[in-house]
Amino acid sequence: MIGISVLYLLNILDASVDAHLFYFNVSDDLSLHVQPGFMGGYMAGPAMNLSIHF
Repeated sequence: MIGISVLYLLNILDASVDAHLFYFNVSDDLSLHVQPGFMGGYMAGPAMNLSIHF
């Protein structure tokens, strides 16, 4: 009985998350830019900058 109750609650949670993300924009305009950089301060040295654009 407890297992069925847990599965039922997980189903409700899944449905609410799916309803919340229904209008989420999933366009083809997703990109990842990687470029070299330099990190200053205490741990100065070369670094890598990552940026995600959507």
